[in-house]
Amino acid sequence: MDKKPMKSQKIYFIRHAESENNFIQRQDPENYKKNRQSNPGITHLGQLQVKSCSSYLKKRKIIPTQIICSCQKRALETAQILNEYFPKAQVNVKQDICEMGYCYLYDDNQQVVSFKGEGRSQLSKEFPKFNFDEDISEEGWNENVGGETEEDLIKRAQDFIAYLKNYVADILRDKNSNETIFIVTHGIFFDKILGEIIDRKQNSEFTFKKTQNTSITSVDIDQSGQILLNTYNDYVHLEDWCLEPQIKKEAQKYGGLNPEVNAKGML
Repeated sequence: MDKKPMKSQKIYFIRHAESENNFIQRQDPENYKKNRQSNPGITHLGQLQVKSCSSYLKKRKIIPTQIICSCQKRALETAQILNEYFPKAQVNVKQDICEMGYCYLYDDNQQVVSFKGEGRSQLSKEFPKFNFDEDISEEGWNENVGGETEEDLIKRAQDFIAYLKNYVADILRDKNSNETIFIVTHGIFFDKILGEIIDRKQNSEFTFKKTQNTSITSVDIDQSGQILLNTYNDYVHLEDWCLEPQIKKEAQKYGGLNPEVNAKGML
């Protein structure tokens, strides 16, 4: 007798839209460390990217019930526009899924200087519809002001995958559940997530660090915790032929929505 197919939950990872730092890296890579911002928002081009991404998902009838994002401004602003297209989705902000290094600048000696970021009240004021992690304090969301090693980042990715597996297991126990989850993520952090999913060897030269801004990667997590990678780095919604007329018109001033981004300009 054939076994019944195991239930699974689909999750869509969406990299944040073009940030001010992505723009700085693209325009002036030699002076990037000097000019970068500690917690940049998204550019106008980035806003158009999210709008096109949202429209693309909507046309495919992929409607989120929940959007999860980090505390970093570029992720929050990306999630905010997604939420405008999908107003019924609940937006939950997690402290521990931000980009490697959290919130920082470089000093004159090229040393990292960390910042705490906005506190809970300030974040709630700027994004009143969002639900923020209880761990986010008034002093700032970044508790890791001492920096972060590669090993720290990998551990954080492992912890998030474990969280997702447990969360999905709870969802799938409910026979009436019908969830669709978007996770707004960051380039280097997401590279570690995918590395863990495919069991990549540590220090491997094979990376996923060239994901495009607002690209979509989908996975299925089943009841046993197995993760199936379905699509990776889908950014067809940034191509000219896929753009809606109004977005295409606005995008013309930038030469389109898909500028070339150096692999190092992921922060």
